[in-house]
Amino acid sequence: MKTIKLSLFLVGFIFFGSTNAQQWDSSLLSELKNSQEVSFFDIQEAFQKYEIENNIVSGKVKLPNGDLSKVPGWKQYKRWEYFWEQRVDPATGKFPEYNSLKIYDEYLTKLKSSIKNSISGNWQDLGSETSTSGYAGLGRINCISFHPTDTNVYWVGAPSGGIWKTADDGETWTVLSDNNPVLGVSDIAVPSDYEISQTLYIATGDRDGGSVWSLGGSSYDNNSVGVLKTIDGGLSWSTTGLSFSVSDEYTIGRLLIHPTDNTIL
Repeated sequence: MKTIKLSLFLVGFIFFGSTNAQQWDSSLLSELKNSQEVSFFDIQEAFQKYEIENNIVSGKVKLPNGDLSKVPGWKQYKRWEYFWEQRVDPATGKFPEYNSLKIYDEYLTKLKSSIKNSISGNWQDLGSETSTSGYAGLGRINCISFHPTDTNVYWVGAPSGGIWKTADDGETWTVLSDNNPVLGVSDIAVPSDYEISQTLYIATGDRDGGSVWSLGGSSYDNNSVGVLKTIDGGLSWSTTGLSFSVSDEYTIGRLLIHPTDNTIL
């Protein structure tokens, strides 16, 4: 990476020396060419020295007859300097070892590996496959959240079916929100002290909804009434400071709790 950056930099100064100034790449840069640890600050300092020694001001040098002449390549250098000054280590001037393409390639490699492992994993359908309401009783799941200490306990949120809890790793489920004004649940936040506080937060409404009410149907499950809170494990729910009316047509996509402070969402 260092060699490439320095080579690109040198290309911009091939035409230096057409004025009476000392050629840029004939002396000041010769030491840098042989260095394996050339930093941005090294190049910048060398160029500034070159400007001072040759009386270059704002890219121009005074000729013997008093006329000002543009220094070829000066503008190209300034563009190079502006580009890299924002990307090098501000303390050392070291050029970055990575670029966005390399990072993206590494991401794709890891993603392919994780997908392969995921497909070969031991997956089991936890249902449900049937409903007394027929097809209308089966649908999407918007979110899932887990008990902070008990792996058998977790909650899921449905777009029009509320929040459900299992305490036996998915064998049976209990609905906790049939009396809420909106049955859609887009996210569930579980504080780390749930075992003691019995506190849960839910984002009401369906973050991916809209097709039903936009065609003239009901919006009461799609739109949010805000964030609801329970302090008894879901037996009852109360409003919080973030409350809406369904007619406001708000939706909430995500709930996050501060990693060390359960009072901050």
